[in-house]
Amino acid sequence: MSIAASIANVRVALAVEGLAAAAYEIRRRVYCDEVGKLTPEGVVDDYDNRAVSFIAYIDGEWVSSARMVFGEAAFEMEKYFDLSEFRAQGSCAEINRFAILPDYRRSVVAYGMFRGFYRYAIKSGIRFFCIVTTPENCRMYRHLGFKKIGGPVYYEELHCNHDAYVLDLDQALYEWRENRPSILEQFLKPIEGIG
Repeated sequence: MSIAASIANVRVALAVEGLAAAAYEIRRRVYCDEVGKLTPEGVVDDYDNRAVSFIAYIDGEWVSSARMVFGEAAFEMEKYFDLSEFRAQGSCAEINRFAILPDYRRSVVAYGMFRGFYRYAIKSGIRFFCIVTTPENCRMYRHLGFKKIGGPVYYEELHCNHDAYVLDLDQALYEWRENRPSILEQFLKPIEGIG
């Protein structure tokens, strides 16, 4: 089965009501138990108050979560990286606390999650996705068209070096149409409850 066809098997939802607890549990398992980058008290922070959380389901279980923070107030990554150039060009969103359970990494789950982010961004008028990632975890982001804008910088919240990346969704659509049309086809399909 192709990557594009497999993306359709990943169910992505907004983590509201009962799903919020499941999303935070995935975040805790990855960031506290597995990699030790957060304390249990730090799993949920002030950014969650102005974020939209996402959760992905495949093979009978919830396996991934992330949050998207947007609006005029500063993002967590703006403590380290200047996004003013991008903010001047359009609405930005920071995607962070992206967690995938170990058995589902290097699978289509990340693409399924990005399909959810993309659908939400289209509905909300967001033009730029901004992320930070460790240098060893940048491959998938680059494959989606993210461009490095800075780093490495020691990221105190996560206790390691991170690089900053930005994806211009307008440019990404053009590139996906040219280079990854089957993936673009999946991204263009609406998701119930997201857009």
